[in-house]
Amino acid sequence: GINAEYGVPDVVVTAEEHGLTFKLMAGIVNAHSGEHIKVHKMSVLNSSKLHLEFELAAQPPFTIVSEEVRYSLVPRQKVKIDHGFVLSRGLLSLLLGEERMQYRIAFRDGHYSVCGDDEMEGVEVRVEETLVEMSQSVVSQENGNNQVPEKRYNLESCLSLRYTNGHIQRVPVRCRIVLPTFYLSMEQVVFGNCLVGQTTQLPVRIVNPSPSPMNWSTKFVGDEEDGTFALEPSSGTFHAADSTLLSLSFTALTSNICTGKFIFTGCPGGREVELRVEGVGTHDEVLQRIL
Repeated sequence: GINAEYGVPDVVVTAEEHGLTFKLMAGIVNAHSGEHIKVHKMSVLNSSKLHLEFELAAQPPFTIVSEEVRYSLVPRQKVKIDHGFVLSRGLLSLLLGEERMQYRIAFRDGHYSVCGDDEMEGVEVRVEETLVEMSQSVVSQENGNNQVPEKRYNLESCLSLRYTNGHIQRVPVRCRIVLPTFYLSMEQVVFGNCLVGQTTQLPVRIVNPSPSPMNWSTKFVGDEEDGTFALEPSSGTFHAADSTLLSLSFTALTSNICTGKFIFTGCPGGREVELRVEGVGTHDEVLQRIL
């Protein structure tokens, strides 16, 4: 339509394929480059009878991918333009470090920062936390939870088309960044009576229900004088929604009760989940056979 103040018609912007909304998985920045760009196409049509000239601009992390940013369109001319969203480790660490659920960010002097409350510029961020159902075929009955939290960051901005006479047309763009989450098939493993000097193994499963890639690692916290616990593998990578079967083992060294916990950490996001473990040794082979 015509912009009354300037008497200039706006071009008609239509989105191709996925439109003006991007969806990205936070875990893709685990790849070596540390940066990932997703590109969408849009078409711009001059439906007026006037010759229109404009310059196209975006606010990072939104970007214009096409080399051309200045356009001159004769009546009925249509051009296709690539625009994108750049997910970088710097952007992700800023989002993860901010506790508020709504704020604005800007890219200044080579890095992202949170805008002051009085600033109207910047890209708007809204954080939403949803609950994802755990797979009941995986989770043991003792596990009290049946849902796991998943965090999403919704970023909103506008591409601006600045015409030669000063008129600015704004086109809304959005991106949703999904942070990976994970859970374990159980919260606690009790080995019961194990023969001193022998190793007993039990299975535990780690599950990534989100479509985002994720790295995970573990560390053991506990006293290992009376027995040792081990987890194999003790770290790993998910490329998408998947699960991995782990082997948890206990070797009793004395007949005392041995306790500890494995702390699992997911990256990106830093989500921590604990697996409590307990085992006790016995010298009584008859008792061990009955068990």
